[in-house]
Amino acid sequence: MLKEVGAKLKLIKKLVLEYHVFSDLPQNLGKILNILDENGFTYLIAEVPSVRMPIPFKLNNSYKYFNLIYAENKSFEG
Repeated sequence: MLKEVGAKLKLIKKLVLEYHVFSDLPQNLGKILNILDENGFTYLIAEVPSVRMPIPFKLNNSYKYFNLIYAENKSFEG
């Protein structure tokens, strides 16, 4: 979705993305964060409160995790 929005990201001041991680799907977090970086955003990543990662951290063959990405455009001029 972010790739399709492209240059229009400069029109967005703040956004929240929900990122899902499933063992059988490609992982694209790095690509998402690179797009945010390239468009002047700063961000933080938090786990969804209702879906906790087990401690100690262990990935099994059918893992599912959910994270929230909070981002703010530091070069927003709207």
